[in-house]
Amino acid sequence: MLGLQEVRAIPVKVRSSVVWVRTDINGNAAKLFSAIGLKVPPKLLHLAKSQKPSDTQPESAINPLQ
Repeated sequence: MLGLQEVRAIPVKVRSSVVWVRTDINGNAAKLFSAIGLKVPPKLLHLAKSQKPSDTQPESAINPLQ
């Protein structure tokens, strides 16, 4: 479970859109997904039109495990 705490989502602005890219999920965290029958989430998490900074930051980006 400690490996999942290290996963972060990072906003990357591309022209008029914001793309959320997550860090790698490796080791025991990847094995956990496999053990419970889930795929590791895609690295590209979210695509949003850039308007206001508060509109582009999902609450889970602050701490995705809370």
